[in-house]
Amino acid sequence: MLSPYDITGLSGNLYHQVCVNDASDYDDIYDELTTTMSAPPRSLKVPSREVELTHRKKHSSTRSVFLLSEAEAITLREDSRIKYVVLDENTYAEGSLSAYWPPPEEDEYRNKKDVKIYRDITGSAEPPDGNDWASPALSAELDRTNYGVYRPISVDSPWGYSGNQLNDIGLKDQKMTLDGSGMDLIVHDSGCWMSHVEFVDPTTGRSKVRSVELDGPYYIDPDYFENNGKTRTRWDGLRTCTEAAGRDWWSITANRSAGFVNVGTVGTVSTSMTYARYWGLGGSGSDSYGSYAGYHGTACSSQAFGRTLSNAPGANAWAMHSYAIGTEKTMDIMKIFHLNKPKDKEGNQIPTILSTSWSYKTWIPGNTTYDVYWGYDSNRDGTSASETGSYDNYANRPKFLKSTHVDGNRRYHYDNRTTYPGPYEAASELAVTPGVFWFTSAGNEDQMQVPYGHPFYWNYYNTKENDYPNVNDRGLSAYVNMGGFPARAGTGLYDSKRWLFSVGALDMYGKYYGSGQYPEAKASYSSAGPEVLFYAGASNTLAAHYRPANSVQRYPRADTYEGGYQIDNGNGYCDRLFGGTSAATPIAAGFFACIIQMLWSGNKNLTENDVKIWIKRNMPDLPGTKFWNPTFDPVDADDAVWQTSQCLYTGAPKITYGPIFNNDKTSISGVNLSSITWSK
Repeated sequence: MLSPYDITGLSGNLYHQVCVNDASDYDDIYDELTTTMSAPPRSLKVPSREVELTHRKKHSSTRSVFLLSEAEAITLREDSRIKYVVLDENTYAEGSLSAYWPPPEEDEYRNKKDVKIYRDITGSAEPPDGNDWASPALSAELDRTNYGVYRPISVDSPWGYSGNQLNDIGLKDQKMTLDGSGMDLIVHDSGCWMSHVEFVDPTTGRSKVRSVELDGPYYIDPDYFENNGKTRTRWDGLRTCTEAAGRDWWSITANRSAGFVNVGTVGTVSTSMTYARYWGLGGSGSDSYGSYAGYHGTACSSQAFGRTLSNAPGANAWAMHSYAIGTEKTMDIMKIFHLNKPKDKEGNQIPTILSTSWSYKTWIPGNTTYDVYWGYDSNRDGTSASETGSYDNYANRPKFLKSTHVDGNRRYHYDNRTTYPGPYEAASELAVTPGVFWFTSAGNEDQMQVPYGHPFYWNYYNTKENDYPNVNDRGLSAYVNMGGFPARAGTGLYDSKRWLFSVGALDMYGKYYGSGQYPEAKASYSSAGPEVLFYAGASNTLAAHYRPANSVQRYPRADTYEGGYQIDNGNGYCDRLFGGTSAATPIAAGFFACIIQMLWSGNKNLTENDVKIWIKRNMPDLPGTKFWNPTFDPVDADDAVWQTSQCLYTGAPKITYGPIFNNDKTSISGVNLSSITWSK
């Protein structure tokens, strides 16, 4: 390999950067190089001729650029005051001598090799299960991942469309160009087992995950805790505040530095919010899991920012419980966290990316002892329910209120009776805060979700006879084709603006199209429609889990560590089968942490609308031969088309795709890539 130190064969005087070991020697070297004096104290290693200074680096006290010959440069290096003499990169890096400065190899945090990528884990391609817990054969599973992580590598399915390739788990290269570095990514869910190997750096033994509630205050205001003796060292060596002091910081202004007294407070954070309860303790064995950590939140976190199971292993990883201290309180805490966390070195607010895999829902009544009234806009003018009716049992329900999912009993998200004003308002304030990018699950109800102004927006049912919903009566109406909470956070009832990114679930099977063709398809359960922006890998994905027996299928792991690899031998580390829009959302949040990392590098005022414009320009609508998209054009409330399997309900046929892997040198419309280097 060529080196700027090795200039053998280059003739004439060339631009060389000269650097001294100590700034105190700079003036002497400069004087000796730029004069012709021959008497001592001139060093014999310095050319006797007058050397031309071409670039005085005024920002540096040790470096400048001079015109030297090859022989002069070699001799000057021997002077004890000299640190180095090399060809000047600023002069030659883009010219005929550019080969002396090859592009750097990417310091990939993971996968410097091909790894298994599971697209289905329920059939013949299932990973080794709990019966193979300590089997040496697990070495073949080293650092495996799920298909949701790999899917964004190309516009078209990386598995193709010919034949059902569920069992294609062949080794795939996942060299990453973007990994979410510098972005704060919060998974707002149930507890998270932070010491799971999926979150632990194999070289340092430190978990990458912190609790917003308990560690966030130290991240924001470390001086207060250090100056008042309220610090502790976590099991993995992380310096943070004591749990009690962290809880108090959010609610008591006297327990903060002066600079944070007026940034807002919340009500008292319950003493039940502890590591032992929700985030787990270090080490192995059942005590390390946390009594309420693991089942759902650990899985979501692993797919958002895990080492092997996400697209964003470089993101700043944060976990926050969605309801343990009250949903409204958590929304306020996340806003305070975002607005007051450390900024970058130029003083810019760092983006906060939020992943929520939950929502409030209501059941549509089935067999009842009372009449259920409904309204449907057959005229499609968006102003009134032109078709109405009622029923008292499931069989008489119109098809727009039926479903092929959830045991035939449809659920919907928006209901005046279950959208609580306090949490909704706090969530709305958070959603519209600049620099917050919120990804949320569309839901698993196969619901058509539409914006204000759409003909089906006011479709409803209620339990009082009324020919049209009364939006001021919370005992009345459920709107069956609106999105819900939190998806509509920041959006009024008469407002088409959406602040959040609603994520649909991709099915691992696709849809048999005939003639051996299997286009990709949304999962049958996933909600869809114009309000769902795109779909991400979800059904039958691998996610992190713990070993205690429960109803979930568990798969032992093999993980890279210094000097080789480790197979779990009783510590409880394993993976699980995971799915639903609960999986699609963190997978999408991790992917978009990388996209936001890229976009924010060129636009420090990046907004959620900028990202949506990027989606529109760069994640193309796929044709029906590649993404199953049956015709949906119902003529009335009881049209059978409402029960079409895996229907997108006129929503965008988009799947997560973007330039986060260096395998794909894609031309990206409307994006400044000046700070991104692509290399093989």
